[in-house]
Amino acid sequence: MIMWYILPIGDWEVVLDSFEFDQKVSADMFSSSADEGNKFLILNYTVTNNGKEAKDFTSIIGGVSMKAIFKEEYEYNYTVTMIDGDLGTGSIKPLATKSGFVVIEVPDSVADSKESLVVKLEDKDKAQITLR
Repeated sequence: MIMWYILPIGDWEVVLDSFEFDQKVSADMFSSSADEGNKFLILNYTVTNNGKEAKDFTSIIGGVSMKAIFKEEYEYNYTVTMIDGDLGTGSIKPLATKSGFVVIEVPDSVADSKESLVVKLEDKDKAQITLR
């Protein structure tokens, strides 16, 4: 059971709205599929930039780093899909709020398991969301 709450992460206010596992993520005419034997963990967020300048929520340099931790020992990093709605593909203006998703590719065995799965977020601060 997820506890829905607002997480302060650096200059960001982050709310996990929902999550799901799927073979692909799509918007309009574009889609991205997970590799065979894998699924995407799709994390649907609403984020607010409380900083003083526009910036990316997630990015290769800077931004919030995010990873899924399975059974407290296996780590999976997020993947940028370049699809509309991906929070890694565009900056968010100061004091603006945006809803979108972040995907983390995991093996089918992780998606199908009932064992612990958490998402760790880190910027200037650290936070953890328990998915199961």
